[in-house]
Amino acid sequence: MFVKIVGALTTFLVARILSPGDYGIWVTLLVIGSFSSILCLGTVEALIKLYPFLAGRGNLEEAKAVESGVLGSIILASALLCVAGAVFPIFAVNPGIAAITRLVQIVAAATAFSIFSAFFYHRFMAHQDFRHVSIIDSLRSVTFFLLIVPLSWKWGLTGAAWAIFFNEIVVLSYSLYVNIKILGAVRPTFSPLILRRLISVGFPITVIWWTYMLQTTVDRLLSMWMLGKEATGFYGLGASIVAALVLIPMVVGRVLYPKVNEEIGKNADRSTLEAYVVAPAQALALVLPPLIGVLIILVPDLYGIVFVKYLPGARSAQILLAGAYFACLIRSGVNYLVAIDKQNGVLAIVGASLAVNVALSFLLVKAGLGINGIAMGMTISCMALTSLLWKSVFVQLGLSGRSQALRLFHLYLPFLICLVVAGSLAAARYWTKSISSLPLDLAGAAIFVVAYGTAIFFVPPLDTWSRDITSRIRPVLVSTRKKLGMLAAR
Repeated sequence: MFVKIVGALTTFLVARILSPGDYGIWVTLLVIGSFSSILCLGTVEALIKLYPFLAGRGNLEEAKAVESGVLGSIILASALLCVAGAVFPIFAVNPGIAAITRLVQIVAAATAFSIFSAFFYHRFMAHQDFRHVSIIDSLRSVTFFLLIVPLSWKWGLTGAAWAIFFNEIVVLSYSLYVNIKILGAVRPTFSPLILRRLISVGFPITVIWWTYMLQTTVDRLLSMWMLGKEATGFYGLGASIVAALVLIPMVVGRVLYPKVNEEIGKNADRSTLEAYVVAPAQALALVLPPLIGVLIILVPDLYGIVFVKYLPGARSAQILLAGAYFACLIRSGVNYLVAIDKQNGVLAIVGASLAVNVALSFLLVKAGLGINGIAMGMTISCMALTSLLWKSVFVQLGLSGRSQALRLFHLYLPFLICLVVAGSLAAARYWTKSISSLPLDLAGAAIFVVAYGTAIFFVPPLDTWSRDITSRIRPVLVSTRKKLGMLAAR
């Protein structure tokens, strides 16, 4: 939650400091870091899958050998990235790309450091030490905020690129120190046999996430290609808001993924697996619509007051926010399918979703819808991806065809309620559009939250889900209140 708040604040401030054109280049540069994991050929993914699986079976020596092999692959990948950054100017023949060559090299160097910090970060994940995982995430967000705001204000896009570089040095230094202190040192191994095993396990998984990252970033690439950097800047702010929103479900998925692998290593039964796979998705399905609905209602005011120069992108941001609901439900389903070695099926589903995204976005842009068309293509493809993934999960859990359809409908029911309530408010708002918007939109957001909250406590099976979540949260809140009281008394 803390990282999400700081990340959202960073996004908003950078958007205000940079021009829409520079912001369009900025969100495109960030894609470099997103795809850096492909250079490791999946060895980091193998660490998260194999270590808890082997630990669950008691094979600790073999688990340690996995860590050593992964560190060896990290060293090779980092060296390859440095070479790629050095020779990039030779291949930058396009004038637009040549103009940002130095920025690409700075980000590539920063990414070389980030690959190392990613190893130590994911090592904590594999050991299920999520306290230090959260500390590293928090450190990254805070130092990035402290660096990028002054540097981008002083030197624009170049300062923003250097902010990434210096931030990665800080994160790597801390990650290395605490990793050795808590978990002990790791000696790298370059054994071809170990590397081959890690790649055979992890590469199909990383291709899935690489393809998924392409699915979630291809919209900006298409916008830059078909509509130019300024339109991409308008669109990029909405995409950044959605990225901040999706962060929480992705973090929840990262926390649960090692546990799912451990339980599969222990041959857990279906009810246990559902507790780590289906229940988290149900909780997210309940919690997300109020946040998404409020943001959709308030986006026009947010753009009109705070981001006036990005106002042409307000509608596309609303469309993307609607699609964020489906994107937020993906991770736990993928976790389970990958853990049971169904990654080829997942890759086929993600690849099909990517094809739908590109084709729809291209056609809708050609139809004259501009960045709104790209946002629609992204939203529709996310819905298709989520539906196919969860159908596959329910198949693997042994549910009948009717039960699969019913479970999927229940998973989408909160979103349907959100649409009905938000649609009714939008229709009422249409007749008052001449009145100052902010007070009415704030009132509409409050009505939306109350109406939605009431519905999920009375509509089955959402009422059961709500009571279950409430019963789980109440002891935590009571315990936290007691601890705060004890601290205050001291």
